[in-house]
This record gives sequence, structure tokens and C-alpha cells, in this order.
Amino acid sequence: PELAKKYPLMAVQRKLARSVHSSHGMNEWILEVQRNQPNVLIHPEDAQTRGIKNGEWAVTFNDRGEHRAIAVVTT
Repeated sequence: PELAKKYPLMAVQRKLARSVHSSHGMNEWILEVQRNQPNVLIHPEDAQTRGIKNGEWAVTFNDRGEHRAIAVVTT
């Protein structure tokens, strides 16, 4: 309960198309689709509460560090 108050959102990592298998890492079409940029998916309600807009850089963090990524606002 203490951590839930401090960090109300949970991060869940998903498997990316570009890293399904190491042999796909340099396929041009995967790099084009993924743009080789980090992203973080966030629900529209959570994004609005935090002033995060789709396509903008956002920072996710906890006591161990932070991750800068492009926000993808989606349900």
C-alpha cells in the first residue's frame, strides 16, 4: 500500500517486434516501423492527469532510476 501511494502506475514490459529474435534486429522494415526509439504506452486518462501528450518525451521513474521514452497514448 505504501509503494502504491508513491508509485500509482505499474510498468509492464512487452516484447518488441525488433527483439523477438536477434536475427531480426537489423531488418530495415522493423527499424522503420519501430523508428529505433524507446516508447512508453500510457492510458489516455493517466496521460491527461500527468499532462503527457502523445508523441512527447516522457520520463518514467522509481527509486532505482529513470527511463526516458516517447509517450504513446492509447487504450
